[in-house]
Amino acid sequence: MYGRNMPAAQSFRNLLDSRDEPPTLSPVADASKPGTLIFDSADEYRNLFLGPLVKRSPGRVNRKGLLDGLIARACLAKVVLDAEQGHDVSVILYPLSRRLAAWDLVTDPAGRVYEVRALDQGPLELNYQGGACRTLHDWAQQVLQHPRSVRHRVRHFYKKALELADHEIEVAGTVDLGLWDALWMSFDLARADDMLDEKPEFVQEVFVNWKNFLAAAFSGMMEAGVRTVFYREHSAGFPPGREMMSRLDGFIGDHLRELTMIVRDAGGNIFLDSNADETLETDYPLQWGFSGIGPMLFRDWDDLRAAAIGLSEDLVIVGMLKTSSLGERFRSTVFPRRIVLATRPRALRRSRAPEAQAQDLYPFPARPGDLCPSA
Repeated sequence: MYGRNMPAAQSFRNLLDSRDEPPTLSPVADASKPGTLIFDSADEYRNLFLGPLVKRSPGRVNRKGLLDGLIARACLAKVVLDAEQGHDVSVILYPLSRRLAAWDLVTDPAGRVYEVRALDQGPLELNYQGGACRTLHDWAQQVLQHPRSVRHRVRHFYKKALELADHEIEVAGTVDLGLWDALWMSFDLARADDMLDEKPEFVQEVFVNWKNFLAAAFSGMMEAGVRTVFYREHSAGFPPGREMMSRLDGFIGDHLRELTMIVRDAGGNIFLDSNADETLETDYPLQWGFSGIGPMLFRDWDDLRAAAIGLSEDLVIVGMLKTSSLGERFRSTVFPRRIVLATRPRALRRSRAPEAQAQDLYPFPARPGDLCPSA
């Protein structure tokens, strides 16, 4: 339904061309801890288990969709908070449906297991612990699901995000799941690595299943009006020296070109969100059709600037700095107009959105399976 050869999204390019300093972006995760997701107040998570008479069990929380609703509201509240803090771009996570397997252990539709840390007066952290699958049968039973109304639900979610942005900040979309992630994070890295050689047909089944999900999700984002998408691949899946992108190209190269075309044909930009060395050191991001890379972690401004200068002029780079201050050298240098600065995520404070608007952050009930096919 999208016309071909449409120009790249001008709003993002304008951010780069109209500033004396790089625009700023608020990501969904710290590039140094890609397996951790941070959400709003942990107090709300603890309150999920406080029923009117007795403490709610994880099963009851699941049946009522309380965890999904909490995370969805936190994702949407991030838009307002990022605008208040003066960011140019707010990356908003599409909340996959998650289920409590125990009091502080959750799984998602890809078969990933996360430990929940609810810090006192702090953020809610989901820390990746491993995969729930041990055999191919496990995957077929726990993960293989056909997405239900994904495109419609993603469109609905990001329309609400854009309403909250109110033209004050650009909204970018992301799903915390790449094609390679969907395999190695549901088993483990060593097992998935062996599968590439020993079970290529099964591997392709996994990739096609999640490619179809991501295609529907990205289409929904475009229809909502989002014009920047971050395709996430967790960097732990690309150990140094393993040349994983070269190995994966035969499996996912065509799938990625299909996904990037969905976004670019709609006039959008799509970034390969991975802090792996190969993201910067190979031509695969360009070959697969990405508009840019990052957020990637750099020691300081000089390292980021040098990386941008050495990068293809067709790619934008999003960099996150280890140092908290840019320093005077940053002020005095000419920067390539292909750099976006990502801030380090901080504990999210409760949004100061108007009360009526805040109550409507997530207007439809979050039942298991509503946001994504349940595992």
